[in-house]
Amino acid sequence: MGRREGQPAEIGSVSDALAQGVALIHQELNLADNLDVAANIFLGRERLRFGLIDKARQRREAKPLLESVGLAINPSVLVGSLSIGQQQLVEIA
Repeated sequence: MGRREGQPAEIGSVSDALAQGVALIHQELNLADNLDVAANIFLGRERLRFGLIDKARQRREAKPLLESVGLAINPSVLVGSLSIGQQQLVEIA
């Protein structure tokens, strides 16, 4: 048993962790440098509208996530153009 936000938390599996908002961030970067920041944040969990990726929504929703990690960049910027430090913060976001 571990602790989350100071409270005891039992996490029995990866799906339990995800359901509680806990994510694992690997040291090795795992970003698609040919996609923009927002697309990387929502990769595998794309925001859809009429069955197509809703880029405007993803970019809107990415802004507060980027702000929460102290990264003031435009979510439409290609990840490949960012510094390694910025890329690490995108992974965290």
